[in-house]
Amino acid sequence: MRYLNRFQYLLLSIPIGMVLLPVLSVVYIVAPWSKVTVLLNTPSTRFLSYTCSYLSFLFLTVVAKLHYSDMWISLACDNTPTSNYILITLIFVWILGWIWEEMKQVWSSGIEDYAGSVWNIIDSFMLMFLLASFTLDIVVPIKVADAFTTNPLPLNVTGEQVNLSTLLHCYVTAEVDEVDVCPSVSYSVGDTGLWGVVNNAGITGNLGPVEWLTRKDYQAAFEINTLGMVETTRIFLPLIIKEKGRIVNITSMMGRIAAANPTYIVSKFAAEGYSDVLRRELYKRGVTVHILEPGFFRTNLINIESLCSAADNSFRGISSKLKQYYGQVYVEEWKDIITKTITNLGSPHTHLVVNAYVHALTSKYPKYRYLVGNDAKYIYRILWNLPEWISDYLLTRTAILPQAERNS
Repeated sequence: MRYLNRFQYLLLSIPIGMVLLPVLSVVYIVAPWSKVTVLLNTPSTRFLSYTCSYLSFLFLTVVAKLHYSDMWISLACDNTPTSNYILITLIFVWILGWIWEEMKQVWSSGIEDYAGSVWNIIDSFMLMFLLASFTLDIVVPIKVADAFTTNPLPLNVTGEQVNLSTLLHCYVTAEVDEVDVCPSVSYSVGDTGLWGVVNNAGITGNLGPVEWLTRKDYQAAFEINTLGMVETTRIFLPLIIKEKGRIVNITSMMGRIAAANPTYIVSKFAAEGYSDVLRRELYKRGVTVHILEPGFFRTNLINIESLCSAADNSFRGISSKLKQYYGQVYVEEWKDIITKTITNLGSPHTHLVVNAYVHALTSKYPKYRYLVGNDAKYIYRILWNLPEWISDYLLTRTAILPQAERNS
């Protein structure tokens, strides 16, 4: 330690100070005349304390904006994680502490002397801005959620309250009747147009290796995952353009990297391409397009029992020649892989997807692309940016061979 120069001491003392700052603050309040407090009042220690305080606050805000990007919106949900409340509380404690520090300066030096310093005025405006900004981050999502709860939107000409998710589900699972749909929605929105269209419908499609799947299997997935999105967007696009609104499309991380069943992957890659084309086509027309790419979440879409049952059904539907070639062992091992993958990667925190939707629709500065879930952010995002020979090797470590090829 004695060989360190002053600059190195400073660099070393900052992280130590960030850790000890809360403890020293308590000592300063409880025992204002102690030796520790006297040490804290020296100019160098005060400078170090302020530096550690600002760096700690910067660290909290960076964590809140990056790792907990949906933290504020989650306050409008019923199952808000406890870590969000802790982080929000710490941020407000820091802001209120700085405000208290400024109030003490006003009390000790007087309002005229305090206002005579340009730096004091800058500090005051900065604190007002921080307090207003973070307060709005909390109030707005709660107010929006309350508005949607207390004021349901009538969507048909009779004034009957219609469940929006049910209505959109009907659009993408059947031929869209443009004559019936557009007048009803146009009547509801009047001259203002539509602010947002959310394309959320999706199915996994039939399961199996590419050798098992037919054109009809791919068409079934395309009808919902891709063409449903295309048709719904086409029907409502004039109303969206009128309002300069937003289109939010859910695709998948599997629209960026092939690591699931073929029918689902192909339809999601197509949905990604359509969304990119749509975003660039509408770029200069005032309409923004936003893509959600969730990872594995424990919904009915990836229910383990349903997927294993679908795997058995797919195997029963292929020819006897293929059945003999692949064998029942292949199916059982394949179902084990499905179970382990969903158990290890499937997240129960489905509210994260809802939060991303709300952010895309209501935020002043929404993202063009949302990666939702830790697997999408920290596993698959890395994999689709690696060279193919690396990602192929990693993704095929657990790949299984047909029984006939194992015996050869």
